[in-house]
Amino acid sequence: MIKNINMPLSKNDLSFDEQDLNEFISANSAKVIASNLVSFEGIPYWSFVLEYGIISSKSSGSSSNKKIPDGIPNARIMGSLKEWRKNKSEERNEPAYWVLTNRLAAYIAIAQPKTVEELLAIPGIGESKLNLYGEDILKIVSEFTDRVETEEEI
Repeated sequence: MIKNINMPLSKNDLSFDEQDLNEFISANSAKVIASNLVSFEGIPYWSFVLEYGIISSKSSGSSSNKKIPDGIPNARIMGSLKEWRKNKSEERNEPAYWVLTNRLAAYIAIAQPKTVEELLAIPGIGESKLNLYGEDILKIVSEFTDRVETEEEI
């Protein structure tokens, strides 16, 4: 079975309630087969196409894999940014949100910056964050965007 789900993004921080999507996927043994960021009447949405009945309800794997559906490059970038943020905050002995807020991680995941200039254009990235974390952030994004481009070429 195929289902399309559209989830409106918050205009303030371009986030959506990922928990609802993950619960739906788990409860319905679904797999995301396509996703896209769309806009309708000025409101941004994540649009997901799901296929039912292909994942066993007792699938194994790490908890982070359950939180981030396969096939969503932006969500996978966001997950990787959050994991990096956790490690960086522990290393710097400061709260994770000081390193990178969820809102800023969402902006980065959606914009997928490839250059320092593109990263600086994201609200919340200034010279300080750029100097502290810019190289790491661009590397994380490039790992996923390079992979997506390669998969699309095949």
